[in-house]
Amino acid sequence: MKILHFIPTVLTVLLSIGILFGYYIPIKPTVIIGLLGSVLFLLIFIYWQTNKSYKYNYKFNFVGYFLFSLIGISAVSVQNSRFQKKHYSNFETKNKRIVLVVTKQLKSNQYYHKYETKIIQIEQKKAIGRILLNTRIDSTKSKLKVGDKILVKSKLKPINKPLNLYQFNYKKYLEKQQIHHQITSTTKEIIPLSKSQLTLHKIAFNIREKINKSLAKYPFKKEEIAIINALLLGQRQEVSKELLQSYAGAGAMHILAVSGLHIGILLLLLNILLKPIELLKNGKPIKLILIVILLWIYALIAGFSSSIIRAVTMFTAIAIGMLSNKKTNTLHNLFISLFFLLLIHPLYLFNVGFQLSYVAVFSIVYFYPLFLQFCNPKQWILKKIWQLLAISFSAQLGVLPISLYYFHQFPSLFFITSLVIIPLLGFILAFGVLVILLATLGILPQILAKTFGLIIYNMNAFIRFISKQETFLFEQINYSILLLITSYLIIIFGFRYLKHPSFKKLGFALFGIVLFQTVLIYEKWQRQKTKEVLIIHKNKETILVNRKGEKATVYSSLDSISSVKNKALQDYKIGIGNLEYTYKTIKNIYQINTQNLLIIDSLEVYKITKLQPEIVLLRQSPKINLERLIRRLKPKIIIADASNYKSYKKQWQKTCLKNKILFYNTSKDGAFRISN
Repeated sequence: MKILHFIPTVLTVLLSIGILFGYYIPIKPTVIIGLLGSVLFLLIFIYWQTNKSYKYNYKFNFVGYFLFSLIGISAVSVQNSRFQKKHYSNFETKNKRIVLVVTKQLKSNQYYHKYETKIIQIEQKKAIGRILLNTRIDSTKSKLKVGDKILVKSKLKPINKPLNLYQFNYKKYLEKQQIHHQITSTTKEIIPLSKSQLTLHKIAFNIREKINKSLAKYPFKKEEIAIINALLLGQRQEVSKELLQSYAGAGAMHILAVSGLHIGILLLLLNILLKPIELLKNGKPIKLILIVILLWIYALIAGFSSSIIRAVTMFTAIAIGMLSNKKTNTLHNLFISLFFLLLIHPLYLFNVGFQLSYVAVFSIVYFYPLFLQFCNPKQWILKKIWQLLAISFSAQLGVLPISLYYFHQFPSLFFITSLVIIPLLGFILAFGVLVILLATLGILPQILAKTFGLIIYNMNAFIRFISKQETFLFEQINYSILLLITSYLIIIFGFRYLKHPSFKKLGFALFGIVLFQTVLIYEKWQRQKTKEVLIIHKNKETILVNRKGEKATVYSSLDSISSVKNKALQDYKIGIGNLEYTYKTIKNIYQINTQNLLIIDSLEVYKITKLQPEIVLLRQSPKINLERLIRRLKPKIIIADASNYKSYKKQWQKTCLKNKILFYNTSKDGAFRISN
């Protein structure tokens, strides 16, 4: 492939390999500096030898490639704040006064307001590091704002790991953002300090606050303002969970994240508005520079999300190429922007939005011309409809494997959403910019506000209608990393064959398909041969799953409807793949392989003759003498699920420790799993 002969492409791949290695195998900066120095010295030595002998030397290429992978490792190492002496993990933080600065507002839940914060001081010593701050809603009079400097005296706690199998791992998600601990506090425990210095993030937050206060003076509903914030300001914290699910189900989630589509439309508007500048001497370069500056200002206001940074960086790379009077190639510019973004922010590589954003653009650049080659109607209206569909299909083809891997669903009506929403989006964004500008100046006519509100309302209504067509929404799809990789092999090899057909390329495409089918067969074989019992963590409830191959029986205290909707059971089904559930009421005795499981509930029935259970599950807080039970039944492990009182579990744990019996608490240790 010609793209692989482009140097930035090769360097980006090597940098990415280094980032992956550096993240999963952390190396201290001092070691990295030594390695970089040694490899650089070796590279210079080989270069000197090569020049002296006038011969091509493969050693130089190999060492050069290794150097760029090492740069990727060092980029991760430099950003790993834990390696720095002033990081809070190197301080004693228990019962210490900690000074924080709020850097970002996150989406609140039912109980807490959530914020990203950075530590600047512990007692009288300067410190660094980022943590999550949770403030109770029922005790907080007002939200904290970006830039607020506060003092708290509370214990730093690690981020909770997922307690059930295949659940979203919020702990790992935050680790990729260098956040490892959290503080849960109330207003009484938070002491406001003097305002922090004015930063770019603070300025951006103030601008967004002013815009929202201005919009609140007009007859916009709460949901409409939330969508305006998402569409135009890149902030979707206030969009309801139900509406977000509707956008995801309709295949329109991408329009709520300010990305290349929004930047492209904004770029078109700026190009029209600044057209008169071209009449000046050197007008075109001036206009180009001005557009770049305005786009970066907009990126700042929109919160510097990875998708918007990607889009603006890419256009900046194109603009630099245009200023240097060199012919630009979109793919080359994409790789150049990707290289520099990963060099500055290596952990962007793990950001799902960042991955989807780049893959979508790559896919459009590759597949869109191919779709037009197969079909290009002459009638204007049909041509425009086909172009919209071709762009939508191109993007969806590229992001489909990643979407299935992360989100486990496929909205098959995405093309209908694209046909209706995408053509209107340019108008909505342009109208929205005008509305925000006039509202901020306090001169927005009521008729314009009501019209724009009605447009947003109808767009949401259309999205809800499409998402409710559940027949066309395929959910709970298990898609492993192996299926992800083999899917892209099929897409790449298939594209190469369709572009320039040959017997060799057809062979590679067929090889990709066979490899994909092999993975499917292997994963099915793995599922069918596995037998396991799972005690799921569910607050105030008991759920036991007995799985044999692709069939599982759920024994639960929940009714059948609640069991079907249970998130933990849904996640388990997705994680296993192709799993069929049947639902039954809980029994007291189960056989697990060669072991017996006895369940003791509030009825306290366990005096069963000739029964020596290796596993005992306590549920519904039975009032039992645990020491007597241990002496009588002699179990190997005692499990307490989340249906028991906390005080009971603490006492049981002490009793088990005293009697040297393993105690397992699902509230702390997560779901209990026994596999064959």
